[in-house]
Amino acid sequence: MADPTAELAFEREKFEREIALREREVSARELDSRRARWTSPLVLAIVAAAVAGVANAIVASINAGFQREAEAERTESARILQVIQSGDPKAATANLQFLMDAGLISEHVSPKLAAFLKTNREVPTLSVPAPIEVKVPVLTPLPAELTTPCEKPAPPDKMETDVDLLKLTASLKYWGECNAIKLEAIKAVQPKE
Repeated sequence: MADPTAELAFEREKFEREIALREREVSARELDSRRARWTSPLVLAIVAAAVAGVANAIVASINAGFQREAEAERTESARILQVIQSGDPKAATANLQFLMDAGLISEHVSPKLAAFLKTNREVPTLSVPAPIEVKVPVLTPLPAELTTPCEKPAPPDKMETDVDLLKLTASLKYWGECNAIKLEAIKAVQPKE
């Protein structure tokens, strides 16, 4: 029979090893649970949505800045174009100088314009185009006989012979020719463009 103290020492060592093993398992599970919090699909989706939202806000802000700059350049160009369309070179030069002095021309254009105004006494101008003249033809009133259509022949109640058919055909032909003649007369009376 085995020594009870040796058996007891063996059981104690076995129990201590089991406790150490379980403590390592528990610490491994705690580590896994901490990692699982940040790698779960829900957390990853929330983080991805937040990153996308921030990126969209940054892009929108940058685009708005570019849009403001483009609009300011368009406004400035329209202002300068309006000034030089006056037709009078001296007035255009004075107006451009006023725009520069008032700060209504941007800083990157102003030095170039100032140098141009120093070397040239007068600014070339754009002439305002002459208004386009549109001729509207005057329509003459048509005589009453041209505005009333030709009377359409009524078909006979019954067609018994070929003669009845020939009469109807002739009257329809006359009706069509009458309207065609009236249409040609209307075209002849109206002015040509």
